[in-house]
Amino acid sequence: MINNFLKSNNITSNSPLRSFCTRYSESHEWIRFNHRNKTCTLGITKYASDQLKSIVNINLPDLNSTITRKQPFGNIESTKTVADLFSDVDGKAVSLNTDVIVNPEIVNHSPEDKGWLIKMESNDVESFNKMMTKSEYGQFLKDINKSNV
Repeated sequence: MINNFLKSNNITSNSPLRSFCTRYSESHEWIRFNHRNKTCTLGITKYASDQLKSIVNINLPDLNSTITRKQPFGNIESTKTVADLFSDVDGKAVSLNTDVIVNPEIVNHSPEDKGWLIKMESNDVESFNKMMTKSEYGQFLKDINKSNV
């Protein structure tokens, strides 16, 4: 019975059995995928927020826009630079965090919680499963720090 549920919901053996989990990208975005309702919440990681320093402006896509994997869907402007935003899964924007548009500094203070950027409908479980787990992302950051020494 459980195997049928997993198969019918495209949950692979390396997917968690809980309803959602978070994965990370090399471009320092996180995606929290809800397997029950096929929605994703996307934001930038604490590492990205720390690198950007003071975020002053956030540009997000229009509602119902198609989000294409590995293609920019918006950008974040800080006092240091402007950085494109990417998703590692395909989907459709169904909700925007208007709080961060009005007060972009929320992303500096709470990048992986209150500072989420968009919510998407997505069936792209395969691409999601290829993203880094929290421990893999932690190792990725250690490797970045080693190479910057």
